[in-house]
Amino acid sequence: MGNTIILKNSSTSSSIPVSGDLTLGELAINTADGKVFMKKFDNSVIDIASGGDLSAYLQHTNGITTGIYETIVPVPALNIDVSAGNIQTKTISADSTFTFSGWTANSSAVLLELTATGSEVVTFTGATFKPLPILANGLTAIVFSSTDGGSTINGYIARDGS
Repeated sequence: MGNTIILKNSSTSSSIPVSGDLTLGELAINTADGKVFMKKFDNSVIDIASGGDLSAYLQHTNGITTGIYETIVPVPALNIDVSAGNIQTKTISADSTFTFSGWTANSSAVLLELTATGSEVVTFTGATFKPLPILANGLTAIVFSSTDGGSTINGYIARDGS
């Protein structure tokens, strides 16, 4: 006969475990809300599922499927506000210069899905590229990261526009 494994659980609606309730990697279940929680390496507790169906958390943008921890937002004007979402989208049809804001004091990153309609010249104020970007007609995915609150911003081409 098999063994029964019972995870830490609560039947109280909206009850969420705190870091001290769980060990690293341990799961807990809220049976009233149908939520599953896990303690991560940084001692935070995250909600990893709701109702047992992760498809409710998935989003699709430009053919890319993203999960529960991505926030997809359009870039207003030409300012990439890193705090607004970790995936940002923008379509341009003219030469453009982007600026940045919203970096955290430590490490943060943002993916820009940039769609060009032609051969626009694009610059990113304060960003250093490895290698230099060559934008083409179509979708270009660029990752920007900073470990010092935005003083140093590195850009990396994740997908070229072709």
